[in-house]
Amino acid sequence: MVEAAKALIQQYGTNDPFKIANLREMKVVFQPMPEGIRGIYVTLEQQEIYVNSNLSSEWQRAIAAIEIGYSIWRERKQKYPLGEVCVFYENGPMSLEPLSFAAHLLLCGTRFDKGETKEHLSIRTGVPLELVQLLTW
Repeated sequence: MVEAAKALIQQYGTNDPFKIANLREMKVVFQPMPEGIRGIYVTLEQQEIYVNSNLSSEWQRAIAAIEIGYSIWRERKQKYPLGEVCVFYENGPMSLEPLSFAAHLLLCGTRFDKGETKEHLSIRTGVPLELVQLLTW
């Protein structure tokens, strides 16, 4: 999924998940959701990402990136037909591939300072620590 993130950035000239979703003709909707639900990915007539508007802007951006990663993972697996609904729960199970994709998408081009901790990198970049922790260095 690292290569998929790099390829998407090269293709669209940005790592902004909202711009990428728009360029991929994915509808992004912000709305309040029950506690514990971060986002929903839906494929009916078109791909749609629903982002919990109660989340911080950092998490909203991360959720959009995760759901784009999920859509790519889904396309590669060719596992699910149209009409799928995937709910991303705060503590629910999810494949690591979309999460890893999001981490690499959001941090692509980021300079890592020598001796920098993942916690500091998260604070400095605004990328949630849960995603930064997926990186290996």
